[in-house]
Amino acid sequence: MQAATAQTPIVQAATAQSHSTSRMVHRVVFCLSVLLSTVSLSGCASQTANSTAFEATPETTLETTPETTSETQALSDMESIALCQLSAQAIQTEADIINEIGYKRFAKDSYRPTQHQQLFGREIRVITLNETGNKLYVAGEPPAFASSFQDITAAIDCQNDTCQALINPNQTLYIYKTESKNSTQTTVIECSKPELAAPDTDT
Repeated sequence: MQAATAQTPIVQAATAQSHSTSRMVHRVVFCLSVLLSTVSLSGCASQTANSTAFEATPETTLETTPETTSETQALSDMESIALCQLSAQAIQTEADIINEIGYKRFAKDSYRPTQHQQLFGREIRVITLNETGNKLYVAGEPPAFASSFQDITAAIDCQNDTCQALINPNQTLYIYKTESKNSTQTTVIECSKPELAAPDTDT
């Protein structure tokens, strides 16, 4: 009986230590679960934010990325004739003018359109074609045409009602008022054609 009674404090101490260890384990487990839960929530929040940013990116890109519009706009046949830049279409138009298809000859190398023709939205009244250059007599004032040609030629220099621009080193564009008193609202647009090389006479 005395031996059993003597062991009681030892058993009690062991039991108390066991309970203390159990409580510590529970606390550790609880702390770990809280920590894991916090990390999980943080990860979810981060993933949600990244997902939202990823979804918004294509819309932003589509809204801020402009379409490519760097391609040069092709000249119309009348613009080509006005600049003495003869594309295949302009050459055909010149042939039609000379053959009086849709035009009427009224002077040497000069033709009037029998149907309404326009250059930059203004009526073409007379077209003159020859070996040295072309002339278009068009309704309107020189500054209006100078502004239209600025988009397709080099810088245009205007003084009063006369404008001039280089088409290329060998060609020039002139824009001026007609001298005819009966056509005060008419502008002459004249372009020079490239000079032909002089024949070689040494051989």
